Amino acid sequence: MSTDDNVIDPKDWKIASTGKMMSYSLGFILTLYVLSAYSAFIFYFYEVEVNLDVQFVSLAIILFTVYTIISSPILGYLTDKPFKFSEKWGFRFPWIIFSAIPILIFYVLLYTPPNEDAKSNPWVFFWYLLVISCLFGTFLSIFRQHFEGGFANQFREEYERKRASALAFIFPGMILFLLSILPLFIIKYGDKSSFALTAIVSAIIMAICVVFLIPGIRETKEAKMRNLQGYEDKERISFLKMMIVSFKQKNFTVSLISSTLVSIAYALNIALENFFVTEVFGLRIICSVYPTKNFFLALIFHLH
Repeated sequence: MSTDDNVIDPKDWKIASTGKMMSYSLGFILTLYVLSAYSAFIFYFYEVEVNLDVQFVSLAIILFTVYTIISSPILGYLTDKPFKFSEKWGFRFPWIIFSAIPILIFYVLLYTPPNEDAKSNPWVFFWYLLVISCLFGTFLSIFRQHFEGGFANQFREEYERKRASALAFIFPGMILFLLSILPLFIIKYGDKSSFALTAIVSAIIMAICVVFLIPGIRETKEAKMRNLQGYEDKERISFLKMMIVSFKQKNFTVSLISSTLVSIAYALNIALENFFVTEVFGLRIICSVYPTKNFFLALIFHLH
């Protein structure tokens, strides 16, 4: 360390171990799986299994999407700063742990709506889907912002980042593949409880991953001080001013629009897959395992 305990000298930075990199990579399982699973099953579940009219399901998901777009930058602005606990527990570690468990709880609750036919009182199911989705999205936004934002601070050297990035594709990829095909062996047509069981089993697996994630996201003394030092060196700009400045940047605007369109296309592709397999081809939902397997193999081949 340098003579001044409040300043981090780059030459004092310690290279992260492979174990820490593997541990950190487990966080990608949570961020990628719950989003994919939400896109893949939520529309099908509420329209076909819960029997909620398609316009109510569509409206709830549209409003949830709008809420996510608006709330994500606000949540980032409010939490991306030091608090009383930051010096002891870290700048991002507490937020990651604080948000991880609620994500899993609300994910399970999405598949345990009131046990009655939605046709009798559709507004109850509409508000249930919308409110639980927004709570789920709130904690997921906090988790993603601090988990993904902490990557660069945890792994400072180019060697670290390349190795950690490679492990983030390979190690979680195997678990994500298993998680993605697991629902196809549990879910049964006309049985709402099978969707709830799938969510519970998936949540348990992800909860175990969260436990093993802790060593990876735990911040060293150097990382804590670097975050605090970086924040003190910056002038705090108001949220509104920051948004105005951001949208004046053409590269940012184009990137935002492009990423949004890609996300929408990906979500629609996942959401329509179940309908395509079951309604168009008339096959059992287990048959979705084949395109899922092919997608995973294509991804591995591309990375290779």
